[in-house]
Amino acid sequence: MAQFFLYLLFSSDDNGMVRKTIRQMAADNDMSTRKVLQYLSEIKTLKACMTEGRGGVKICNYPFYIGKQTNTSTKATLSYDFVEDEYKDAFFKWIEFKRGCKKMYNTQSSLQTCYNHLKKISNNNPSLAMQIVEESIANNWSGLYARKENKKDNINLKNMKYDSEW
Repeated sequence: MAQFFLYLLFSSDDNGMVRKTIRQMAADNDMSTRKVLQYLSEIKTLKACMTEGRGGVKICNYPFYIGKQTNTSTKATLSYDFVEDEYKDAFFKWIEFKRGCKKMYNTQSSLQTCYNHLKKISNNNPSLAMQIVEESIANNWSGLYARKENKKDNINLKNMKYDSEW
């Protein structure tokens, strides 16, 4: 039945109308007219289509099936005017990464908060900001985090005094 419904979708016009007779549908799908009528009846009970007169089948909610957007609301474009020139490379690299992960900032406020956070954790240092962004991208992190400096104690093994019994 699903395959027959897909056939109806692909053979419909731009308005979701299929203008074929039952015999034509049966011939196209290598099935009997009885089977076509049975499938049409089942699809009608699911309220996915309705028959209109002779040789006409209208697919209900057609724009949904073909992926047309019926909602005409437009996404608000975000402004990046607040980004200082020194931070543009780092910040836009982060934004590009987030966009690629499909986890983009949706509001102007969240975008500015992210930028302010980057400046704060980088101690207002653009080169450190770039390092933070690159580390976050390399580790596939969903956020920006201050770098932890791994300060290893420089232990000189030659000067260590070992217990003689050890």
